[in-house]
Amino acid sequence: MKKFLILVLTQIFLWGCSSGSSIQNPDGAWEMFRMSGIKLNKDRLMKGLPVFTFDVSENSFSGNAGCNQLASGIIVSDKEIKFGKIITTEMACPHMEVEEAVLKVISENTLHYEVRDTVLTLTSPDGTVMQFRPAGTE
Repeated sequence: MKKFLILVLTQIFLWGCSSGSSIQNPDGAWEMFRMSGIKLNKDRLMKGLPVFTFDVSENSFSGNAGCNQLASGIIVSDKEIKFGKIITTEMACPHMEVEEAVLKVISENTLHYEVRDTVLTLTSPDGTVMQFRPAGTE
């Protein structure tokens, strides 16, 4: 019985240390591959799929939403990212619905985040989900 208990506790410990566990922060460049309610097609977007770059140590965010460059200050806590006012360039591009949807979700909003198995998931208070993979890994 004692050996069985040790085996079970060892399995529980190893399971908790698996590669699927959460990472502490979203540092780096991430390419969006899914957004609830929006069809993403990189060929229709001037700059391809949206890319978000987080620099947690500098409290900054930059990237693009398929057309314009974006930037903002951020505050990252345990499981949340609070975006400040988003500043953007002002180019007109075809298919601006993706950019408009992204800006609506992140501008001056706090989103829940989780990184699991190399997927960053951002969830807004209204339930909109955006998923990203490390940029350049498609």
